Amino acid sequence: MLLWDLNVATPTASRLPLAEAVTSLTFLPNHAFLLAAGNALGAARLLDLRMHQSAVLSWMPHPSNRPRKVAGLRVSFSSSALLASFSGAPQDAVKLWDLRQLPANTSQKARPLASFAPPHGSRTAHVVQDVSLSPPQHPQAPLLALVASPLRHVYFYRLDAAAAAAEAADRVCRSPLF
Repeated sequence: MLLWDLNVATPTASRLPLAEAVTSLTFLPNHAFLLAAGNALGAARLLDLRMHQSAVLSWMPHPSNRPRKVAGLRVSFSSSALLASFSGAPQDAVKLWDLRQLPANTSQKARPLASFAPPHGSRTAHVVQDVSLSPPQHPQAPLLALVASPLRHVYFYRLDAAAAAAEAADRVCRSPLF
């Protein structure tokens, strides 16, 4: 991965060695040197750009028998510790992660804070296309919005209520706000 310094007139770059193909990137807004990267083998990594070595944290957000690429990572505007991930695999839910609660040991299974999917009812399997987390100024924040194909709707979920329900029942939230 190449990192370009946009503050200088001539192009300079630094390299961050990664062993696998990166499929999604996002900076953590309150941490200038932290970058979350998802890859084609299904792993997500938290990278510290000051360290030119392996990841600070690594976990499998969408485990399965076959590797599922991490199609997207979205960080929360209100808390840079919250990160949403989606795989783009049919029927796979969006997972919400609290980076502070991820195990430091990669042999331990990471548990999402909550999972979100469109309601059942379509005859064809849904595939999450994109996700967005609301800014803290939104009147109903915090919200997660997701769009899935072949559905022609955007679904909104309240993060606080859904996370509490998911934690209590250990299930996927399929009840959008509106």
